[in-house]
Parts: sequence; structure tokens; C-alpha cells
Amino acid sequence: MELFEDTINILILIGFLYILWLWINTPIYIAKHRGITDGELTTIKILSWCGLLLLITWFIALILSLIWKPKKWITDKNLEKPTTDISRLEALEKLHNLYNSNVLTKQEYEKKKKELLNN
Repeated sequence: MELFEDTINILILIGFLYILWLWINTPIYIAKHRGITDGELTTIKILSWCGLLLLITWFIALILSLIWKPKKWITDKNLEKPTTDISRLEALEKLHNLYNSNVLTKQEYEKKKKELLNN
């Protein structure tokens, strides 16, 4: 009977640790899903893990993961004028993906699309 109780206690401890691990990693998962990388992601990871000691840092990490803007900037170099039909198609596909992910506005999308199609 004692072995059964020990097994139950170990399972409860494992379950608790798993839930704690999920709780700590929630801001990190959100940040990764939103495209936050490099130093910003590291900051969120540190604040999230410090949440074990100071709960406020976990909330700060959660807020930052929700409001921090990713470093993905669109430049004209990313959409240089292609020379072949295949590269033009790839550029149009990139442009469409940027528009769908709300990096480009409708006006920017239409302007770049028109430039690509007129070449």
C-alpha cells in the first residue's frame, strides 16, 4: 500500500512540474509564434523564468510577448525587380505573403505588384 501511495505522490509531483513548465513557457511560445527573435526573445525567456521567484516578471514577459513588434522590416531590397519570369513569380508570391501577414498595407501591396507586373 505504501508503494502505491509513493507512486501517486510521484505522479502528482510530475504533473505539477509539467504544469509549472507550461506556465513558465507560455510567454515564450507566444513570442516565438509572433516571430520575435534574438535579444527580444532572450529577454522574454529570462523574465519568464525569473517568474519562479518574482511573479511580476512573468507578467511582464507575457505582456512583452503580446505587444512587442517583431524585427521583420520590409525593404525595397527584399523586393528587387526580378529579371526572369520565375523570379518575378517568386517576388509576387513573397509580396502576397507579406500582404497576408499584414506587413504591407493594401496601397503598398498594389504599388509593388504594379511595379513587378510592369517589368
